[in-house]
Amino acid sequence: MDSNDILDDKDNGPEVQINFPSSVMSRIEEMMGGTEQFDSAEFDAVAYINRVFPTEQSLSGVESAASRCEFHLAGVEHDIRRLVRAQAEQREAGQNALLEAQRCIAELALQVADINKKAERSESMVREITSEIKQLDCAKSNLTAAITALNHLHMLVGGVDKLRTMTRNRQYKEIVLPMQAIMEVLHHFECYREIRELSSLRDQVHAIRTDLASQIRADFKDAFTTGSKSTISHRTLSEACGVVDILEPKVKQELLKWFINVQLQEYQHLFSPEQECAWISFVERRYAWLKRHLLAFEESLGNVFPHTWKLSEAITQQFCKMTKTELSNIMASRRNEVDVKLLLYAIQKTYNFELLLHKRFIGKIFN
Repeated sequence: MDSNDILDDKDNGPEVQINFPSSVMSRIEEMMGGTEQFDSAEFDAVAYINRVFPTEQSLSGVESAASRCEFHLAGVEHDIRRLVRAQAEQREAGQNALLEAQRCIAELALQVADINKKAERSESMVREITSEIKQLDCAKSNLTAAITALNHLHMLVGGVDKLRTMTRNRQYKEIVLPMQAIMEVLHHFECYREIRELSSLRDQVHAIRTDLASQIRADFKDAFTTGSKSTISHRTLSEACGVVDILEPKVKQELLKWFINVQLQEYQHLFSPEQECAWISFVERRYAWLKRHLLAFEESLGNVFPHTWKLSEAITQQFCKMTKTELSNIMASRRNEVDVKLLLYAIQKTYNFELLLHKRFIGKIFN
């Protein structure tokens, strides 16, 4: 192998910078006796040859030395060509890998762009579907509200006439549930109160409630003031109490106030200040009257009024307030007749009466 082959291979190969392995460099240095001296600017080839072949006899080994050099040079050239080819192959493989990577990146970019487009189309479809669903939900809500309003309106229109008829016939038991339902319907229509027809129906319902309150008060007065001539039964009065509970609170308050005063009229008459038994020496008679009256009331009228009204307690409470006022007034007017013994007697009887009330009404309005 000559130097021309090496040059041809070098010219035909790619122009790359070759980095020889350390083994090749060591062989070159071994053959050349080190490369630093050849790189020096002061290198003298004649002096070097004279140093390698110092005598005439040493020239006989020139051919063998040249052969060894050529052999080593051929090995080095072979290694160089192999390394050049390997470097070229690696470069080509690297370029191919780079091109493949670029191709994959381009394909990936196309796929990502396609996915983005599909995602945008999907999002647009979802928005359209969601918008349609929202419209359907809104329409459903409006339709449901309209149907509910129509049902309530039908109930209200029919209920007003029904309430008026039942009020006239004193069907108090049957009035309670329809009245509660109609009041709930009116509450539902509170936001439509500016509508003339609804306002008219509302006024009619309030008028019926006012008529009911007046009629029930009249029934109670008729039952407890005319005596045996009354045509109002206790059952009717008991059912009327259920209606009073769903009317305005002041209706119940006024009715109870009137009824309690009626129950205590006899007491006021028997123990009026001009009566002798009104004096504190007869205070026990006052308490005895209340006990008899409560027993008679609960026996005859206990089933008329609801237990939740606690009417016995209310009568007793009003009795105590009235007794306190009357005793204070009469003791102030007859101050000279009050002595310690009489006062202690009245206090003892009153204390015993308070203990009785505590046992009878413990946990109720007297707490």
